[in-house]
Formats: sequence, structure tokens, C-alpha cells
Amino acid sequence: MFLNLDKLSRKELITGTCSLIILITFFTVVIISGNKRDESIKNNRFYTIGKVTEFTSNRSFDNYTFMYYYNGRKYDATNSIKNEDEENCIGKYYKIELSIENPSFSNIFLEEPVSDMKNILNAGFRIEEKFKWKFPIEEENKNEVKFIQSTK
Repeated sequence: MFLNLDKLSRKELITGTCSLIILITFFTVVIISGNKRDESIKNNRFYTIGKVTEFTSNRSFDNYTFMYYYNGRKYDATNSIKNEDEENCIGKYYKIELSIENPSFSNIFLEEPVSDMKNILNAGFRIEEKFKWKFPIEEENKNEVKFIQSTK
């Protein structure tokens, strides 16, 4: 059960020690950057609206990718969140908190959907036409009605 250091070669000891140092450094950086992100949001909080653009899931995580605008610039972010609606969130708008110090630091609140079009438009989104409207016209020489697409 215990590691017998006497039987390990010098190369194996150096490789093992380097691997352990790299692993500890990696986890330290992840923890520090996570704390920095959370602290930045806490101290420089701004609320806006974001749109979920993608959902991916694996055994450990449910990842929600979303986009939002701050000061006229578009940002994309991903949060790992447990949510029961999963794919039903795609294309919908939700409350976002971000750091005005570093706007790429953000969190989405899937439990707080936003449906007010005025607020969505004020957050920088443009509503895209899903359908091209068609208008009926009559041709001069025929009594049939044709439809043409609008140019708007």
C-alpha cells in the first residue's frame, strides 16, 4: 500500500515529483482564478440580460453557453449549472450578473427568465425575423394573385 522509495529510480522520483508539483500548481491556479472571478463580480456587480445559445452535458457537468452585451460589446460565456430544463433554455433570455471591471466574468441565473421585449432590446439584442412576410399582388394581365417577398 505504501510507496517504497528505495526501489524507485532517480528518474522515477524526479518524474513523480514534477508531476505532483504540476498538479498542485494547476489546482492552485484554478482555485485562485475562481476566487478572483467571484470577488470581481461581487465587488463590481452589474445586471443585464443574456441569451442561452448552447447546452452540453456529460457525466459531471451541465454547461450552458450564453451571450450578452456590455457597453456595446458582445460577450460569450459558459457556466456549469445543474438545471432541470436543460435544452429548453436554448434561445431564451435570462438575468446575468457580470463584473464591470472584467465583463467576461459573468453568471447566468436560469431560474430568472426574462420575457419583457423592451428589456431584452435595451440589453443590446435585436429580434431577428423568423419568417419573411409576403404580400399579395395582382398581375396586370391576369386575374391571379401572386405573392412577393418584402424587401424589408
